[in-house]
Amino acid sequence: MKATDKPRWYKCDVPKEELKQLMRKSDIAGIIHTALYLTLLIGLGTAAYFSIGTVWMIPAFFIYGTVYCFWNHMMHETFHGTPFKNKKLNGFWCWISSFFNGVEMVHNRYGHLQHHNFTYYEEDDPEIEIQRTITLWKMLPKFIAVGLFNPIPIARHALGILDKETRSIVPKNEWNKMIWSSRWWLLGHSLIIASCFIFNSWLPAVYTIFARFYGAPLGRSLDLIQHIGMEVNVRDHRLCTRDVYLNPLTRFLYWNMNYHIEHHMFPAVPFHALPKLHEKIKTQLPETYSSWLAAYREIISTVLKQQKDPTYCFTPKLPEKTL
Repeated sequence: MKATDKPRWYKCDVPKEELKQLMRKSDIAGIIHTALYLTLLIGLGTAAYFSIGTVWMIPAFFIYGTVYCFWNHMMHETFHGTPFKNKKLNGFWCWISSFFNGVEMVHNRYGHLQHHNFTYYEEDDPEIEIQRTITLWKMLPKFIAVGLFNPIPIARHALGILDKETRSIVPKNEWNKMIWSSRWWLLGHSLIIASCFIFNSWLPAVYTIFARFYGAPLGRSLDLIQHIGMEVNVRDHRLCTRDVYLNPLTRFLYWNMNYHIEHHMFPAVPFHALPKLHEKIKTQLPETYSSWLAAYREIISTVLKQQKDPTYCFTPKLPEKTL
């Protein structure tokens, strides 16, 4: 499929006025959510620091790193410009969260928008985690790192070297912005590394760069739930995307992205309105997975079936009245 041939996606039925209300952005909601996240992260980071030299150090840093890796999901929300009504606030936190997540803002934002245009289209979606045939050996590395290979393309972009794929994803009028964003990204990470030598301590890297590895499992496991093993090349997000119920803390860290069908179907609806949207359209959706564990039971079953039949995909049951 050509990039200009965007598929027309199925939409659940939501009254226009109700959808308009759900799409209202709120600086207050975004500020409160961000402030609570930063308070939690700083508190856990402080606790981890005071645990150094004790038996609590490894679990303390693991918990800190787990929460740290949810910068990824703040970044995702700011890609859509929905956490804040104020565009400058969105832009500021988009760059900050992208930086701490280990990616460059401009390139990844446009790549993510293409993911929304071509969700799980095998030749056009740049964010497909694992191409078929999915195997457990392909899945395992996905749980241990956020932003693992990003410095290489960022360095190229900082030098003004843009490959064909980058030129096709990022609009030409954004190239210069991407180049300078890449340079600032490299400078920031260079300062983190330099500070390790200046203070003769690994802690600056442990709290930032290394945290994207040792804290990755929970956040990455949630990312994999979103689409892996489902129908490919279809124009119905209900067939290629999963919803899953999570506990309140995980849902908070995840910016309500467990309501992922709703997010793909109506990406302009802010994170804080997704639970309400879910309640309005859940009778038009496949049954929501009851938990993280329930989702992975189905994912592992799908992966095992693909070993015998590489073309197999899991097809959720849709409500009869919406077929």
